[in-house]
Order: sequence, then structure tokens, then C-alpha cells
Amino acid sequence: VYSDLITISDHFWFGGVPEGHRNHILFHMANALSWFTVSDALENEIIATARTYTPTLTKAEAKSYTSTVVRRAKASATGKETRYKYKRETLWREFEPLVGKELDLVEKLRAIIPDDLAQQRKKERDSSRWKQSKEQYNQVRAESKADKAAQARQLRAEGLSLRKIAEQMNTSLSQVQRFLK
Repeated sequence: VYSDLITISDHFWFGGVPEGHRNHILFHMANALSWFTVSDALENEIIATARTYTPTLTKAEAKSYTSTVVRRAKASATGKETRYKYKRETLWREFEPLVGKELDLVEKLRAIIPDDLAQQRKKERDSSRWKQSKEQYNQVRAESKADKAAQARQLRAEGLSLRKIAEQMNTSLSQVQRFLK
């Protein structure tokens, strides 16, 4: 989420994040920072982020917009409260007015995306996983068959009958015949 928020901010770099969205984007950046910044250092990180991405906000404004995030992060560190969590759908609804028309920007984002793009990416991931797992299964199966065929040939070379090989390998007589072919 933090990476996406930076991408959105960078997209509006020359004109800055549009008026009316600055406090909003800073709040969400602060929340995302709270997940991977130590709570004692969070306020300083937020101020540095505000200076970089929303330079028109004063230090006092930045602190005021993000005070609840800092408070919750400190409370979370002691186990008294949990940090804000968002669903992808909520983030998209929040930032669609800022991002929605910029298709080249949407393609760069990973977490703040519309439903249709999320479904498309999930479908591609699942398809890729299925292909990969199917390939792995087929490879293991082929290796297993090769190992069993080698074992059957070794037992046959030792002089065992087809029935004895089938018993020893715990398989059928016809399977042993296929292994030996």
C-alpha cells in the first residue's frame, strides 16, 4: 500500500497531490508506515514523508492529520489496540477519484486497484500456479515411473519372475510388464 501511495504521489509530482487529497494521502501513508516503522520513530517518519510528498502542509497540520495513526501505533506496540487495516476495495474507493482516469498509473499499482483488475490478476496468478503445480506433478510422476522401471529392470536382471517382481514392488503384473517395455 505504501509503495502504491508513493507511486500515486510521484504521478502528481509537478503539480503536487491535488488540493483536497493531501491530508487524505498523508493519513494513509502514515498508516502504511505504521506497519513497518517502530512506533517511537513513526512521528518523525511521518513528518519526513509529509515534507517530501505533501510539502504545502505545515508540520502542525501533518501531525494533526496523522495523530490517530501515531496514537494507535503506540497503543498497538503495547498490545492495547490494533492498527488500521484496509481492504483493497476500501482503498480503491478512497483513491479512485485521484487515480481512476490515469490508466498508465493504475497498471503500476499493486494494492490500490479496481475490482476488475484485481480479479484479472488473481485469475492470471491462479492459472500460473495451476500450470506450475501441474508441471511439477507431471515431472515427479515421470521421475517416479522412471525409478520404478529401473527397479523392475534390476529385479529382472537378478532373475526374478514377473510375478515376484510385482509382489516385491507392490504393483500389478501388467504394470511390471509396462515397466520392462
